Amino acid sequence: MAENKVTVRGWELDDFFDLLEIYDKLDITFDTNAFKGMDNKAIQNYMVNQALRKLPKVRTEVYTLIASLTGSTVEDTKKKGIKFLMDLFTELLKDINFTEALSEVFTQEPIE
Repeated sequence: MAENKVTVRGWELDDFFDLLEIYDKLDITFDTNAFKGMDNKAIQNYMVNQALRKLPKVRTEVYTLIASLTGSTVEDTKKKGIKFLMDLFTELLKDINFTEALSEVFTQEPIE
């Protein structure tokens, strides 16, 4: 089944707070010693892997945020496939407000 083109509204300030809540609930901590000898791409892959493994903790919040961004319902969002999610992320990356928010949340210096 082909999925429709993803339409995403602009990234808003309230979305940033939703993203922060999701990030906080993921409760991701990194041992900076694990990064020794890694290049930036390896560190990025490691961090994404850690986040993906904890996504089930924030399933409801992610569905709610996606539904809000796409003007859909949570129930319709749950029925979408992985291509929809990839297309959604691609569309969000085109929004400078989103990319700056994402960068701000995920590139903070670790506190030891």
